Amino acid sequence: MVAVGQAIAFAIVVAGLATLVRWSRSGPATAPLPLVAIPFALLLLIVQVPLVAIQSIRDFQAMGQSGSAGAKGAAVLAHAIVWPLWLGCFGFVAALAASAVVQSFKDPDPELEPECLPPQRPGRAWIGWGFCASALFIVPAGSLVHLTREIASWLVQVGTTLTARGAQPMVAGMDLEQFTRVLSGRLVLGSLGGSALTLVVLFFCVAFVFTHRMSSSSMALERVSWAVTAIAGAFGVWTLIALTVTLRSLA
Repeated sequence: MVAVGQAIAFAIVVAGLATLVRWSRSGPATAPLPLVAIPFALLLLIVQVPLVAIQSIRDFQAMGQSGSAGAKGAAVLAHAIVWPLWLGCFGFVAALAASAVVQSFKDPDPELEPECLPPQRPGRAWIGWGFCASALFIVPAGSLVHLTREIASWLVQVGTTLTARGAQPMVAGMDLEQFTRVLSGRLVLGSLGGSALTLVVLFFCVAFVFTHRMSSSSMALERVSWAVTAIAGAFGVWTLIALTVTLRSLA
């Protein structure tokens, strides 16, 4: 299920970005490509959360029913959570980098000069700056990704605790029964919250494809676009490093 969801998301992102690149090169000056590409990059990142959360709920239940819970089984389950997140984060960074490279090689448009800019309709200006608001989705997306990564670390602790067979197994300061409830709640939060955020981001992807050609650019919007792209890229690289460290600890 995870692989199928990843393939569908990848196809949507590639098709969407290809359409945006073609329209930005063939049409008049539109909003900067990196700014419009943020929802597509976010889709690669956030779609992993509900996929791995739903799969983990099934695997966690199967592991508990079979009684085969242990350090090795928990490490395998944790790896199955972190690896898709790593792939999604890598795709997020790659999509941002690709859109930035395409934008940097775009031929300069004389219409971007302030003295040559035609009067903008309020709607066109609003569309350009409205794209900036989509960058705010990075906050909930990043929170869900790091919450899911923390679940993987907890699963390793569960496996180690069960293998040790202590008198009163404790994980993260909680007894095993309480910890299981907390872990299940977070998995449900990841599946529901991630699914809702994925649908919202997907809606913005479709909307941006149709509104991109109606948008207009300006020097101020160009500067904000590069600043937002740099911040989003820094977040992606930092998250990618954190996920890489987690993967190495599971190896």
